[in-house]
Amino acid sequence: MDAMKTTRIADEIEAKIKLLEHGREGLKELAVG
Repeated sequence: MDAMKTTRIADEIEAKIKLLEHGREGLKELAVG
């Protein structure tokens, strides 16, 4: 169960990083647009 929890946490962190990266790109597009 610990391994599954660790994997889930890693997936959540990865998803948050992707959201942040997309958010930055979106903000750049808004600033340019």
